[in-house]
Amino acid sequence: MCLLYADDIVLLSHSCFGLRKLVNICEDFGNHWDIKSNRLKSQLMTFGGNNPSGMTLSMNGVSLPWVSKAKYLGVCFLCKTGKLDKSETIRKFYSQFNNIMSRKTVKAQ
Repeated sequence: MCLLYADDIVLLSHSCFGLRKLVNICEDFGNHWDIKSNRLKSQLMTFGGNNPSGMTLSMNGVSLPWVSKAKYLGVCFLCKTGKLDKSETIRKFYSQFNNIMSRKTVKAQ
């Protein structure tokens, strides 16, 4: 399965073999249409178990790293469980809220 939003893509597969096929399809498509992937934002993660230690996937000759936390459209997903880590989003909300409130207080004085 593939989730798309603008230039952000998530590839989901039930197996490492399936994931390898999806990565190869994206790599072939990118090579054909001269589309470059950002290797710094390309990551691998497993839901429901540990990341496989012996499995490596590469795109255009560069190995993709296995991570325990991945961010997609501003939402952080945690490895193994697939649960969301909302702490960064909540922190940003309070930061913006406090910034707005402090400006409002300054104008009122």
